[in-house]
Amino acid sequence: MRVQPPIPTLSLRGPKGCSNHARMSAPDSTTARPTQIRHSLGVLLGGGLVLLVLCGGLLLLALPGAYDTCVNEPLQTSLSPDKQLKAVLFRRDCGATTTPSTHVAIIPASSELPNEAGNVYVQGGEPLVNVRWMGDRHLNISSGSTAGVFLRLSEHQGVRVTYE
Repeated sequence: MRVQPPIPTLSLRGPKGCSNHARMSAPDSTTARPTQIRHSLGVLLGGGLVLLVLCGGLLLLALPGAYDTCVNEPLQTSLSPDKQLKAVLFRRDCGATTTPSTHVAIIPASSELPNEAGNVYVQGGEPLVNVRWMGDRHLNISSGSTAGVFLRLSEHQGVRVTYE
């Protein structure tokens, strides 16, 4: 908001006590001061509020997972024969506006399932899916349907993935 200069007032008292001469005079600085202080406080508080909202938004962007509404629910975990890797079959639900989906991730055996989408298989809905290791570096995924498959890799980090 722009600060307006003081508005001149008209005085009917002329120079040397003459009442028939009009003269312009500016208000003294004490009458404009409270208004200017209130205006300055309003600008500072408004600017501070905007800064607070911006910093909060940046903080949400900087913290991984702070704004992630998805939840992974493990359904089946299968260790590879050499116990180095595990295949995790899980349901991923990202809230009321989306449909749950079925995912498979291959991760190190000592790792926890991250809150991310599957890295080898993703299918919309909740189809019947099963995972089993055929060898140390060979995973088989079976599903009753191929409808709604978004991701279906045949290899992931040295592991061959086959499908039934």
